[in-house]
Amino acid sequence: LQIHGYREQDTPPTRQEYLAIVHPDDRDSYETYWNSLTATRLPLAIRYRIKTPFGTERWVSAMSRSLWRDSGPLIGIEGVTQDITELTLAEEQVRQSLKMDAIGRLAGGIAHDLNNTLTVIQMSCHLIESQVHNVDFVQSQLTAIQSATERSSRLTKQLLMYSRKQILKPTLLDVNDCIRNFVPLLKQMVG
Repeated sequence: LQIHGYREQDTPPTRQEYLAIVHPDDRDSYETYWNSLTATRLPLAIRYRIKTPFGTERWVSAMSRSLWRDSGPLIGIEGVTQDITELTLAEEQVRQSLKMDAIGRLAGGIAHDLNNTLTVIQMSCHLIESQVHNVDFVQSQLTAIQSATERSSRLTKQLLMYSRKQILKPTLLDVNDCIRNFVPLLKQMVG
């Protein structure tokens, strides 16, 4: 009564009325469970969702077995139904936490590898830049490479902060500055 939201004075639901409160996505598996239950003498278990008369959705676990006369016909079904809503929500939170942890570790690995590569590129740019001051084209290319590696370096730092679960510190961003920084690159690509 408590799980399903029925009152003691309510008439027990028929199988079709009960099927109507089973979540639409779980009805097929519930039908399969019911048909197997009425065809076999083995105890069966199922997890499914129901909608209560109050409009709430609950997860339930049912363990039932059919009762048969010695000579054959089915005379009834007995079983236990348990509300497992909190357990199911906790399991989902653990699954989500494990996913986020895996994503964090992946992000950390990618960030470390990318950061190592970017460090080599940045150092090479600094060395070339210190040797070539009078060639405008080379200077503009090196500046573009340097700018791209700095942006990538900031991205890897953000990934590393995420993977370490550090608190991010938001900063003000001048969108116009960002666009101005992309103009030389766009001119080269678009012409």
